[in-house]
Amino acid sequence: MTATNQLSKEKKEGTEAFLSGKLAQVDIAKIEKELQTLWQSASDSGEVTGSVTRACAINLILYSEDADAETVAGDVLDDITTRHPCRAILAISRQSATPSLEAWVSARCHITDSKSGKQICCEQITVRSEGNGPEELTSVVLPLVISDLPVFLWWRAKKVDFASVRPFLSYVDELIVDSAKDEGSCNFFADVIHIIGAYLEEKHGAQIVVSDLNWRRSLLWREALALSFDEQHGHLSVDALKDVKSVEINYVAGKSECNGHLNQTLLFIGWLANKLDWQFKSASKSVVHFSAGKNKVEVNIKGTVDADASHIGNIASLEVFFNDASSPSVVLQQTSGAPGVQMFATKTAKTAASPVPQQDFRFKVNQATELRLIDLELETIDRDPTLESAFRMAAVIADQIIVKA
Repeated sequence: MTATNQLSKEKKEGTEAFLSGKLAQVDIAKIEKELQTLWQSASDSGEVTGSVTRACAINLILYSEDADAETVAGDVLDDITTRHPCRAILAISRQSATPSLEAWVSARCHITDSKSGKQICCEQITVRSEGNGPEELTSVVLPLVISDLPVFLWWRAKKVDFASVRPFLSYVDELIVDSAKDEGSCNFFADVIHIIGAYLEEKHGAQIVVSDLNWRRSLLWREALALSFDEQHGHLSVDALKDVKSVEINYVAGKSECNGHLNQTLLFIGWLANKLDWQFKSASKSVVHFSAGKNKVEVNIKGTVDADASHIGNIASLEVFFNDASSPSVVLQQTSGAPGVQMFATKTAKTAASPVPQQDFRFKVNQATELRLIDLELETIDRDPTLESAFRMAAVIADQIIVKA
């Protein structure tokens, strides 16, 4: 085989490997150049590999510190790109006694026509930094962002700390976090508020959208409770909300302190308090006190471990009681094996629960998965004032729970 033929064979094999999703290590300083060469080679070899269309509508940076990020997070990105054509950048940061900085590129292709072999392809760039500070990682990642396209930063780490997040923010349109994953502090919400506040001060009021996957998970409960007081579907009128005496929330607790297992419950309480204009008074690990005009309101929090591990951190049930003894309490609960929330009204503790007229408060099964939640976040970039208010209230409650724990 001649040298020319050997080079041609190696080029073909490299192109096929690139389009198949295999990682190709590249020089840190030549990432863009290597990508251009690989895409050009893919275009030139269309007769062999099939027609290749390069697609990109957004930038998605996935930040991870996990030991298996190259495979697990890589698989997540592969799934995302089937629905959201993007430049996907997997930014991995790890502790190490020996500093290193490496990069790989690959295509994420999906066949759209089995007869012609036509493929729609996105690109993934993996940058792994070990034993370096966040500035070293961002100095490589941020120049790779395609200008004039929205930039989403998905912070898929167990801790959201200012030093690591801040270098990314100047380039980001939306920061996606997941308060359920947090294991780094006892007040996740205060940490995020601090990060955004510092950024706004530094940028003199520049805006950034923040979203929380755990907030989307709680939508099921928020919708169910709201519809319980819809006179068309529920048992009580909206006016009954002015007479709430107490709320009892049961959630699936973990065994360790200062993690994200309570965060969905705190978000829900923050949402409820802001919607009903309750004024915060005090909090402990088991009860949060509010005032509602002349009335006092208690929100009791109970953790249980009697549930599947996959549900840890999720609300399991809640009940709303009223000052008027003649008003039934409203019970919302999940039934094992059923994807949804069932609503009941009970007159007294001695009276059997009577079902409210059937109302379906259900997510489709796949909507609660991490991938489905991310799909929804990537569809638009919109500020959510309701979430922001819930964050602030959750931070206030968590602050007192930490002190009194």
